[in-house]
Amino acid sequence: MREDRSVTVDEQLERGDAPDPAVAALARHRASVRRLRAWYAAVIALVVAAAVVVALVVWRSGEITHVHLRTASRPAPSVPLASPVAQPAIRWQSADATAVGTPFVGGTVVTYSQHTVTGRDALTGEARWTYTRTDRDVCEVAQQQGRAIAIYRNGRNCDQVTTLDTATGKRDWERTLDENGLPINGRPLMIPGNDSIYVMTQSALYAIQVSTSECNADTSSACGSDNWTYAPAAGCAMTSAVPGNSGVLISEHCADGDHLVLRHPTAGTDSKDPKPIKWRLNDNGGIPVAADSFVAAIDPSTHELVLYDTDKGKVTAQ
Repeated sequence: MREDRSVTVDEQLERGDAPDPAVAALARHRASVRRLRAWYAAVIALVVAAAVVVALVVWRSGEITHVHLRTASRPAPSVPLASPVAQPAIRWQSADATAVGTPFVGGTVVTYSQHTVTGRDALTGEARWTYTRTDRDVCEVAQQQGRAIAIYRNGRNCDQVTTLDTATGKRDWERTLDENGLPINGRPLMIPGNDSIYVMTQSALYAIQVSTSECNADTSSACGSDNWTYAPAAGCAMTSAVPGNSGVLISEHCADGDHLVLRHPTAGTDSKDPKPIKWRLNDNGGIPVAADSFVAAIDPSTHELVLYDTDKGKVTAQ
C-alpha cells in the first residue's frame, strides 16, 4: 500500500523512516506560502499605515479642517431709503473692518476680521453668513457687483482670492494671483472699478472680472478671469492708480524720474488696436485722482489739480 502523504516530515523522522521526497517538497511549499503570507500582511499593514498618516496630514492641513462656511438661506431684507433723522443714534457696532468699495448691497453689510468675512444684517448687525479660514489671515475685502471679494494671506503674500455672494455667503469662485508670471509679492491694494476689481502692488496690476452672474465652471464665464494685467517697465514701481471710464491712471516712480500713465480700460495685454497704453508722461509726479469723463492728477509741488486730454495726455486746465 502507498504511504499516506499527509504524514509530515517530522512524523516520518520520529518513526525512523526516511523522509518521502514528495512530503518534504510539500512541507517546503507550505513553509514558503506561510512566509509569503507574512510578507504580504506586513506590506498591507505598511500601506494602510501610510494611507492613514497621509489622510491625517491632509485632514490637518487641508481646507476641510480650516475652512468654515455658514450661508444664509435668504438675503436680508433691503433697507428702505429714508430721510436722515434729526438726531442719529447708533443701532449696532462691530470691531470688524468694513469692506472697501460699496460695503453693502440690499440689506447686507460686508465686514471682516483677522480670519473671517461676515455678511451682516444692515439693520441689526446680526451675522447672517460667515466664511472663516483659521489657517490664513484676511488681507483685505472688497464688495462689488453683489460679490464679497476676499484676499487671504498665503505665507508672506496676499494672493489667495475667495469670492462669495454678498446676499447669502455662497462661495462663487476662487483663484490665485500668479498669472502671466506676475506674482503678488506682499500685501496688494484693492481698488474697486465699474465691472472689475483692481489688485495692485509696486510690480503688478490685475484687472479682474467681477460679474453679477454666478461662475460657470464649464465655460469659465464670470469666474474671476483677468480682463488684463499690467507690469511697469524695468526700474519702475507703481505708487498709485485710479480706474475710470477713460482707463486706469497710474503713477510710477522710475530710475529716470516719475511717470504718469493712462492704461486703456478694456484692451487686452497683447492688443494691437487699441493699444493698451493710451499715453505716458515722463517727469510727471502727479497723484492720480480721476479717469472718467476727465483725467486728472494733483501736482505735488504746486498742489494744483491738473486736467489732461484723454487721448494724448495734453494738459487742458489747471
